[in-house]
Amino acid sequence: MKNFKYLFVLLFILASCSSAEKKSDERTPASSDKKLLKTKKDESTSDKDVSKIDLSYSKGIKITQKRGRFDCKKYVNFEKEKWRSLLESGQSCIYDKDWTTLSKIADIFSHNHLKAPWAAYYKSLVASEKYKDFQRAEWMCNLALKKSPDNEVIKFQLARIFWKTERHSQAFDLMNLVRKKNSDNKTILRFIGDIEYSDRNFKEALSYYNKLTSTYFKDLDFRGALATSLFYTDQKEKSIKHYKFIAKNIADKGPYYFQIAEAYKFLKKWELAKSYYIKAKNAGQKSRSIASIDTNYQNKIKVQLDYVEQRLKEATEGEKKNEK
Repeated sequence: MKNFKYLFVLLFILASCSSAEKKSDERTPASSDKKLLKTKKDESTSDKDVSKIDLSYSKGIKITQKRGRFDCKKYVNFEKEKWRSLLESGQSCIYDKDWTTLSKIADIFSHNHLKAPWAAYYKSLVASEKYKDFQRAEWMCNLALKKSPDNEVIKFQLARIFWKTERHSQAFDLMNLVRKKNSDNKTILRFIGDIEYSDRNFKEALSYYNKLTSTYFKDLDFRGALATSLFYTDQKEKSIKHYKFIAKNIADKGPYYFQIAEAYKFLKKWELAKSYYIKAKNAGQKSRSIASIDTNYQNKIKVQLDYVEQRLKEATEGEKKNEK
């Protein structure tokens, strides 16, 4: 009987422990459950923050390729600086391609201006331009758009990402949407013109480039695209002027001399065509660029030079006959 009494007490203690453990399990989740709960809390907090869109952070901000009003590094150590001043410095960083400092400015935005889209936008630029991590860049861009859904600057960056990841139709469609609200923005016009140019739609490319000649007059890439577009829309005389400008301001002159010669050949100005084919040949022999020293390229010059010399010979013989 005494043993039975001890057994009963022992069972009662074990039952109490089991009940306490069960209550503990109900009240205190496992570590994995804690992480899950914390993640859910973070997600709801994030959604809550995003839902409170503050349009003041996007008001008056335009797409531009100019420097900001303040130096890139001016406010990088000022944690409590006004967001517009940080934005001006950030724009200078973009212009200077100082992605390291831009990343620091993004961190300041993250800590002090939670509702602003600029931290995610700057991180998108750093990912795409410095690290060529376009997947992260797109992700950051979409985060920025959650905070500022109609922000044309951020949409422009997303279109650039689409373009660099060869989603050309998406890039073109998005850029045209942006253009509707920024019809005179030269950065957008240049971008769309470049898309048309890369697709060899030279006539369409010219419709944009012709509006930009004064803005990008010294930009050799722009002048090259403009010259080629003119060349392939039967405006050879105009293309020559731009090819000559590039040849004057670049080390590897051969390919541009060749294009000038081609234009003169089309215009049947045989002497000028011959002189520029010779210049292209000589420039190619001096240059170390792949295009200039390529055997096929040199053979192409030789073929065209022979053709032009033949035309010159025929013209000379024709003149002699006329004199007789």
